[in-house]
Amino acid sequence: MKLASFLLFIFAFTFAQDDFAAFNGDEDDVQASDDANVEVIDDDEPVDFSEFNSGVDVGHEMMDRNDDELDPDEFENIPPSSKKSDDLKVINVNEVPNARPVKPIYTIEYGLSAVIVIYIVNYVYGRLTNGNIAADWFSAAQPFLESQFALVGDDSSQKETISSLQMTRDADHVFSIWCSGRISVNGLLATLRLNKRQDAMSAIYSTYIQPTSDRMILRFSMEKMEPLCFVLGKSSAVKDVFENYPDAATFCADKIRSADKLGLSNMSYVAETVDSLSVFDKKMCNLFASAKDSLISLHVSDSFVGPRVPDGEDTEPISKVCIFVFDMKDVQQNATQFLKIAVYFVDQLAKFNLGKEAYEKHKRRRAKQAEAQDRIRHQERQEEIARKKEETRREEYKKMFDEQDPDKQKKLEYDLNKRDLKRQNRKQKPRMSFRT
Repeated sequence: MKLASFLLFIFAFTFAQDDFAAFNGDEDDVQASDDANVEVIDDDEPVDFSEFNSGVDVGHEMMDRNDDELDPDEFENIPPSSKKSDDLKVINVNEVPNARPVKPIYTIEYGLSAVIVIYIVNYVYGRLTNGNIAADWFSAAQPFLESQFALVGDDSSQKETISSLQMTRDADHVFSIWCSGRISVNGLLATLRLNKRQDAMSAIYSTYIQPTSDRMILRFSMEKMEPLCFVLGKSSAVKDVFENYPDAATFCADKIRSADKLGLSNMSYVAETVDSLSVFDKKMCNLFASAKDSLISLHVSDSFVGPRVPDGEDTEPISKVCIFVFDMKDVQQNATQFLKIAVYFVDQLAKFNLGKEAYEKHKRRRAKQAEAQDRIRHQERQEEIARKKEETRREEYKKMFDEQDPDKQKKLEYDLNKRDLKRQNRKQKPRMSFRT
């Protein structure tokens, strides 16, 4: 066994020596050739360098190409040069792109700026236009107002009551003037509610989407008037007043009727009774017929409380009013003809008297309405009192629970229980009855 291992080792070593024989043989050949060609040069003899300086002639073996240096298959995948160096394109300096930054484009900013400028210009133009309309109306109505009222325009900055003879700008589209000093009338509040021309969006909406016109509102506060309530005008306006004003919804009939019997075609009314329309005599009907295209609504009420408000909010005090709403298609006509019609109607309304039966009927309705309002107010007061008592009771119980002293806490609890028991006995106290 040991002999076999030794023979195997000798065989492997011999095979390894044969593998590296090629490399070792080259070195041995180089060493042998070096040993064979060694030439001894005497240092004392001068060396002739002429043969080195003369150079190498063409055709010498040193100039011949060695086939081993270049392999023709080495550059087989490299494509040949398609163009010569002379055919290369010369770069033109003028065609080099400019490296400066591109000028920014402010399209959105320009658009927004244009919109803002248009809005400002429209605001100024609309405000001036509304102011001019109000000035034209007042200049045409001033002579008639001065002839009918002692005070035209209330100047609150003056201590003395004098006429200011100018309208008040409540908003950019709302102008008003207060007139007083007339028999049977406490005052007249004339309001011009114009379109919002200063607002571009509102102007577009009122012009193209839902066309609306300027309006003149004349509200007369009456000193005396019969107990009556009715609304006359265009059907849509009458319906709007009936739904949004409590006095009309309370006293007037539920059905909207046509005013053809009064000679006012294309107009409707709601009234408390038919007797309420007796104020419209033949002359009055003719005057209203001349203004039927411009008359939007007429609201007459002796129990006016303003428009309907949400629950919990206070309404206006009860007053006697006569409210005209005219369409301002023609400013001059509104300032002269329609204003005169309104003043004439108010004078006739102050002189008007209901029949005895109609008067008693209207009075009974107002008495029932007053009782209902009193019950509502009484119930509200009782609810407020109960709420305050409940809050007081909760505060007392909270004070009892917060008390740190046990004796005081027991005393407070005893007092509260005693008070609650007394209140329950008061509610459950039986009524005494006497039998014969």
